[in-house]
Amino acid sequence: MQIDMAHYYKLAQKQADGYSQRFAQRNDVFAQKLQDEHRTQGYHTISDDEWFTTDAEAIVTLHDYRYVHFGPPSHPHNHDFFEMSYVYKGQFYNRVENQDIEQKENTLVLLSPRAVHSCYIREKTDIVFNILIKRSLVEKIFLRMFSEESAVSRFFLDSIYNIHQKKPYLVFHCNEELVSLVHGIIREHFDQKLFSQNMIIAKLIELFSELSRLFQITLQGESPLPETSSNISEILDYIENNYSSVTLTSVAEHFNYSPSYVSRIIKTHLNQSFASIVHNKKLENACRYLSASDLPVEQVIEIVGYSDVSHFYKIFKQKYGLSPRQYRTQSNKLGAGRHSAFP
Repeated sequence: MQIDMAHYYKLAQKQADGYSQRFAQRNDVFAQKLQDEHRTQGYHTISDDEWFTTDAEAIVTLHDYRYVHFGPPSHPHNHDFFEMSYVYKGQFYNRVENQDIEQKENTLVLLSPRAVHSCYIREKTDIVFNILIKRSLVEKIFLRMFSEESAVSRFFLDSIYNIHQKKPYLVFHCNEELVSLVHGIIREHFDQKLFSQNMIIAKLIELFSELSRLFQITLQGESPLPETSSNISEILDYIENNYSSVTLTSVAEHFNYSPSYVSRIIKTHLNQSFASIVHNKKLENACRYLSASDLPVEQVIEIVGYSDVSHFYKIFKQKYGLSPRQYRTQSNKLGAGRHSAFP
């Protein structure tokens, strides 16, 4: 089915104007936070709350069409989420960790959340759509659907668990089928029909499957991962589903492995300890509860599996630079929606 992209571009412009108005209302606390991040680490991190204004886990935005640059903007950034840029018309420029990417029409670039980058257009006629995907969606669906032998799956896996990547991005040249899928995602987002989020996720699954095929052909000479990698997704799924109470022994018993074997393959494939993975998973979920619910902090601490409240406050402050209550307050100031129940 032919999609009227001119129509959806107009809708995307209207959405972009709405985001601009929303960003203009951010307060001095937010501005100071950006300055502090740039001063201490040289870039700032864009959180989910800044772009995801609903419960959606995958959305489409338009790169700001009002500003053109002749070189990378002076304030690089990264995200809490995955970003996939699609050039519908013209060109798009991205400097990712001192590597310059020049995207032409009908190309896709998939960025890891940790990729520090500066992106820009040089002409106001350039049209670039961004597909933003929350980590939670990648963890729940994409990691479970694709094998580790898939380059795209490995990219997601390495990004989620902060494994060192030679390049924190993937570049794809789209054939007609891929272009059609991307246009379908854009249409679903802006039409906002019943079950549009389900349709977007379904199309993303198809898109990443096609991209995996395409990328696998490109990397035919690349050696596959060791056989033990076939177990890692199942183990990570189990940890994800039982993070509040999981132990190394419980994982070993569930998969009929020895604890030392589980510990070894996690360290080999993820370059992290079992305890570190569980610890980070608990803190991530604590942040989600603090942002998306009105539950008392002490109850959140209990839900995610900590028994020592003072210890939790200490490690939370060490990781995020804020107390749990300060984190919740800041999340609210950034415009995060509040819900009575955690999804």
